[in-house]
Amino acid sequence: MLGLALLYFIGKYYYNLADQHAKNKWGYAILGIAAYYAGVFLFGMILGVILDLGTTSSVDDMNPFVLALIVVPF
Repeated sequence: MLGLALLYFIGKYYYNLADQHAKNKWGYAILGIAAYYAGVFLFGMILGVILDLGTTSSVDDMNPFVLALIVVPF
């Protein structure tokens, strides 16, 4: 549910910004959400590779709580 609120605020920010600059409002709102998902996916892939190369155990074997704490700052 928190993720939906985050998507709403990201989309709203880009919608208002596009409105101020007389651009396509809905297109930029969707582009902002897509950029968010692309960043999350890219960071997830990079973090997975770093954790896999830097530890002797697999990411699948990690405690989900510890993995969530690692991801929080990003």
